[in-house]
Parts: sequence; structure tokens; C-alpha cells
Amino acid sequence: FQQVAYSLQTTLNHALTRNGAPGMFLTLFYALIDSAHKKLSFCSAGHEPMILYRQAIRQTEIIKGAQGIPLGLFEDSAYETCEIPFEEGDLLLLISDGVRELRNPKGEEFGMERLKKIIQEKAEKGENSEQIIHELFQEMHHYQKGIPAHDDRTLMCVRFSG
Repeated sequence: FQQVAYSLQTTLNHALTRNGAPGMFLTLFYALIDSAHKKLSFCSAGHEPMILYRQAIRQTEIIKGAQGIPLGLFEDSAYETCEIPFEEGDLLLLISDGVRELRNPKGEEFGMERLKKIIQEKAEKGENSEQIIHELFQEMHHYQKGIPAHDDRTLMCVRFSG
């Protein structure tokens, strides 16, 4: 995984720095789920950190490992990989920055801590990924109270099973 992830990000980074428009960059999150060994290997190029709910200890955390800079900014950027274990019932949430940065009429961001709290509540109820994504979009819609979103709002949720 480490070699593939490094090669992918390095190749994309070189292409963007050499051929992209000045100031253009791209965030990327790359992961491999190894269900046989119950581990998640990942790397990030400027992407938002993931939120992980651990069923066994009923705790939600923000995982900031392998946080490289976005692709396309510096040709010689290096990217690290991380590996974390998972167990049945654990839940992973990935978001675009537009989710975290979503604002209400007072200009306050939706934020990572709010997401972490919502994930904790929904995961403890045993909700599946589809339900959680649906309810997160409802929460965001309610939070913004008619204020248009300034960026995309992308979510990916994985609930690990047996």
C-alpha cells in the first residue's frame, strides 16, 4: 500500500505542478480497507481529517494521521501513509471541507466537533452508513437556515462489519 499510495500521489503531484494552472491544487484521500486483517491504510494530501467511531469503547475521534499538503503546490512534496486497526461496528466518516466550513446566519462554521458529536450519537444508536449520511445532510440543512452553501458538501461513511 505504501508504495502504491506514494507513487500515485507523487505522480499526480508532479503532473499538477508541471502541467496545471498556477495556483491550482487538489486535495486527495486515498485508503485501502483490508477486511481480512481488519486494518485501514490511508494517506492524505491536504484532505480533511477523518472521523472514526470505535464501537468497543464507544468513543469518537478525529484522525489526523498522514496529513500531507495538497497536490499541485510543490513538486517535491512527500506523502506519508498511516495504518489503523478497526473492529466490527466501527464507523468512518470522510468529508469535504465544505461540510466543516458550512455556515449558519451568524457566520459560525458547522465544524468538526459538531460532526464528531453527531457521529457519536448516530453510531451509538446503531444506524447504518446510509441513515447517517441522510441525517447529516438534514442537520446541515437545518444549521444553515437558508444560507446558501459556498462549497460542495461531500460525505463518505463506512460502517465496518464482520
